Formats: sequence, structure tokens, C-alpha cells
Amino acid sequence: MGRMTGKLAALVLGLTCLGTGRCDTASRSPGVQRCDQATNARPGLGRSFTGRVANDDYAFTVNIPSKLIAWDGVAEEATFHGFVLFLDSRLQACIVFDIQIRVDDKSMPDRASSATQMRLGEAKARQSIRTDGRLANVSTTFSFEQTDEIDDGEVLLIASESERPWAQGIYDTFVRSLTFSTKR
Repeated sequence: MGRMTGKLAALVLGLTCLGTGRCDTASRSPGVQRCDQATNARPGLGRSFTGRVANDDYAFTVNIPSKLIAWDGVAEEATFHGFVLFLDSRLQACIVFDIQIRVDDKSMPDRASSATQMRLGEAKARQSIRTDGRLANVSTTFSFEQTDEIDDGEVLLIASESERPWAQGIYDTFVRSLTFSTKR
């Protein structure tokens, strides 16, 4: 089975993305989210990731910040669609990293008009912030065009406004380390 066919088959079979049952960032609610709304992943559930993470299918590398563990919340045989880093022991502050193949235009990430444009290696990205006064979501959506597919995703920080300064420091370091490249 070819790389593209295998990935599409995994999507069609309905493998869970981060334990949420949804794989596209477009299905996310437009409001501010809590960690328990964004993912069902939990520490100790599914595969864990530490240090430098590289994925050949999506052609990215990223560094998990030291002393943190990322969890995907899915079975070992499930296709990779990202992971979650919990920043506090209460599971109230987290970084959700979602990635998937663009199947159609409906699965494209949201493009907030007020977002700041940036690059993640060869990927185009935009960053925006939503807050309800108590909780903040910092969202970096990205698209990466490979030879045979387009990969879309989001890195989402969820933290209370009072914890946002330290949490965003970790988030910014994580996002800066995320690079997409066809030349690795």
C-alpha cells in the first residue's frame, strides 16, 4: 500500500486523532477551549514522545521541551495525528499539536484575518490569540505542501490568563522548534 493510500485508509477507517474522534482543525469550535474540550489524551494514555520528534510522513521535526512528555492518547497501531503536552499537574494548561492530510477544502485550517503570518521551515503558518478574559487560546495553524499531498494542522496553547506568560514561553519555544522540510 502506498504512503498516500495508507494515510487515507487510516482516515477512512476513522482512527482517532488525539482521542477526540475528529481529525480536522476546521471542526473545532470558534470559542475559547479548555484542555478537556480539545483532547481526550491524558498522561500515561497512548504513545509518549520526548526530546526531538521526527515524522517522515509529514516531513517535520519538533523538540519536546525538557522535562515534558507528549501523549497521543491512541493505540500503538493508530496512525500519527499529533500529541498533547500537559504543562501542569491539573491538566488545565496544555499544548495540542494536531496534523493531518488535507482531504478537501473543508479540512483546511481556519485562517483568522487578524493572524500574524509566519514560517515553520517550508510550511506557511498563522498565529492568532482568542481569550474570554479567564482563559486564553494561542493558535498557530499551518499548511505544508509536499509533492503528493498537503498537510494541515494546528498547535494550540490553552492556559488561564494568569498562567499565560509562562505557558506561552514554553509554547513559543515549541513552535519555533517545529520545522517542515522535504530536504531532511
